[in-house]
Amino acid sequence: TPTPAGYVYEDYEDQRKNPFIADKPDHEKTQAELIEELRYMRAENDYLKHMKALNEKNAAKAAKPFKR
Repeated sequence: TPTPAGYVYEDYEDQRKNPFIADKPDHEKTQAELIEELRYMRAENDYLKHMKALNEKNAAKAAKPFKR
């Protein structure tokens, strides 16, 4: 579905998905594949923690009364 900015929403969704989910069962993966997946998941977890902290900071900032 094209958007006004010219991006295709489905392509964006495909980029956001974990590339390892539909791969193969864990017991069939090599150690290198498992390490790569672990690094990906750790990076994703760090990103999500950062975004959560940022959202909490912005919510706290918005909740404070405006001073003049």
